[in-house]
Amino acid sequence: MVTARPRKCLDVLMEEFVNAVYVKGTAEKYHYSGPVVIALNILERHLDLCFRFFRSEQRTYGHSLSNGTWTGIIGQLQKQKVDFAGTLFTVSRERYGVIDFSEHIYLDEMTAAYVRPGVVPNMAGFVQPYTFLVR
Repeated sequence: MVTARPRKCLDVLMEEFVNAVYVKGTAEKYHYSGPVVIALNILERHLDLCFRFFRSEQRTYGHSLSNGTWTGIIGQLQKQKVDFAGTLFTVSRERYGVIDFSEHIYLDEMTAAYVRPGVVPNMAGFVQPYTFLVR
C-alpha cells in the first residue's frame, strides 16, 4: 500500500503590484489574483507544493534602518518569517545585499525608463531635411 506524503507548504508574502498582483478583501479573508498568482499556481501544481499567502503588516516593501535591519516585506524576508515573496521588486544594490532575487518569471513590453532624446552628431545631417520629392 502506497501512502501519500504530506505536501510541503510554503509561506508566501504578497503585496499589490500594478498589473501583476491584485489583492481584494479584508484582513480576515484576502483574495489574491493576477499574472504572478497564476504563475505561482502553476508552480504549486507542478512541484507538488502548497502556498499560503500572507500580507505584510506594514504593507510596504521596506527600507533599511541604521542598525542594518529592514522594515516591510524585505524585513520579513531578512528575518526569515516567510519562505519567499510573491510580488515584484525593483532590484537595487541595497536590496541585493539583503535578499536573494530569483530569475525573472514575468516579463512584458513595458518600459520603466528610457534615455532622454538629445542632439547627437550625424554626418548625413545636412541631407536629412530633404526627401525624394524635393528636386
